[in-house]
Amino acid sequence: MVGHDIGLMVAYAYAAQFPAETEKLVVMDAFLPGVGQWEAIYNNPGFWHFRFNGPTPEALVRGRERTYFEHYWNNFAADKKRSIPEADRKAYTAAYARPGRMRAGWAYFVSFQQAAKDFAQLAQTRLTMPVLSIGGEKSLGEALAQLQRDPSASRGVDRRRTTEASPQGRSLPYLAFSNASASLNMRTSSK
Repeated sequence: MVGHDIGLMVAYAYAAQFPAETEKLVVMDAFLPGVGQWEAIYNNPGFWHFRFNGPTPEALVRGRERTYFEHYWNNFAADKKRSIPEADRKAYTAAYARPGRMRAGWAYFVSFQQAAKDFAQLAQTRLTMPVLSIGGEKSLGEALAQLQRDPSASRGVDRRRTTEASPQGRSLPYLAFSNASASLNMRTSSK
């Protein structure tokens, strides 16, 4: 099971509830509400976007979606010239400029308080499968390390770029981890 960014919440929830169906878990580039020191990240003023939702933010961003996303693509990236290709930037901007799309995207953040309660409950039972956490210096790698329940079966990897900026950099540790067992039943989850 592989989860990137918000998709790691889906991957973790599945792995925690269906451990017999999850041979290995890979989580990348986000934190899990309710687990470990998640509130320090959630309450960090540098991550103001977790609370940026509702009618006023929608009005402020409407027609300026590209400017809003440029903040993440440029300021959160290790290398803003390589973070997201121009064609993808245009596609994301066009998709989120459609009515209701920003509200739907921000709904994930609105749900974090309930998600924290749910994940805190799930985290009471230790994960039984090997866990690989991958995060870079700009993508919460340390927070992901808290998901690892069995250090002998799990390991964290620190990379310097986001997955989009350096997919090859993420492939090597993932392939080594997945190939450690001859049989890997992999499902994917992404945002």
